Amino acid sequence: MTTKFFNRIKISQVLLIFATVFLVACTEEVNEELKKKDESIYKIINNRYEFDHLEDFYNLISAESEDKLKEISDYNFYNSFISFSELNYNRRFIEEDDEDEIIYLLLNEDGVIQIQNKLFQLNFDDETVLVYQNEEELELRKPTRIYSFEDEVLSIEFDESYDENDTQRLSYCSSKNSDWIELMSSSQGIVEYRLRYLKVGIYYSVTGKIRKNSRGGAVNMNIETQGFPIFFRNKRNCYGNSVSSSAGGYNQSYKIKPYASTRRLKAYNFRVYVAASDGQLLTSAGAFATISCRPSDSC
Repeated sequence: MTTKFFNRIKISQVLLIFATVFLVACTEEVNEELKKKDESIYKIINNRYEFDHLEDFYNLISAESEDKLKEISDYNFYNSFISFSELNYNRRFIEEDDEDEIIYLLLNEDGVIQIQNKLFQLNFDDETVLVYQNEEELELRKPTRIYSFEDEVLSIEFDESYDENDTQRLSYCSSKNSDWIELMSSSQGIVEYRLRYLKVGIYYSVTGKIRKNSRGGAVNMNIETQGFPIFFRNKRNCYGNSVSSSAGGYNQSYKIKPYASTRRLKAYNFRVYVAASDGQLLTSAGAFATISCRPSDSC
């Protein structure tokens, strides 16, 4: 009886060791896959993201999704990469609840990113973009050129046909950020929403967001593009009424981002409908919201 009992213990120990080894091996394999994931498009070298082609950077930011954000966050974690938004000191530059903007995940803690053969450093203190031609210039903090967040930096640096004067520069839309607006009071606190046009020199986006105090619970929220015409016009293209986006459910927040690009906007009209319903209090609310710049200049 005693012998059988100890034999069972030994077998259990062997099985446990085997399972542990198998789990560790699988975890290491997953980690390696995450480290290598999409390295044909982007990679982390010298503690910064590097994109071999401008098109790769554009394709990544313009196709942002919750899955893509999670993929980048995981890639950062398994490469021990500290992004700009993770450093507490930098959070003072980031608008409340905007830590998940893709550009903040791609910049390192010093605000640096490499695109093709050039290094770009975003200085949020004075809203400038510093351009370095090589590692030595970066280390010495001697940029070749300095731009404003208002400039279309990547077009100026990489598009030889790109040209504009000071008068043309003034024709572009300014940053716009509405305050958080209360939609309703719910069993999970205040439900509120906000619209925003963000400009940081190498990245431009238009975002709508709705949030509550906690995830789950009885409060359902939704945000969707609504109305006519919705459009986004930059120097080269105009995206018209085919632009549509929606998000919703019981999570703590939802956002839609119908425009994300390396090009700034000359005109746009962004209109959304936000709604929330509380299954516990049996209340609901809805509202339209709009931010725009030269809305008559539609596609």
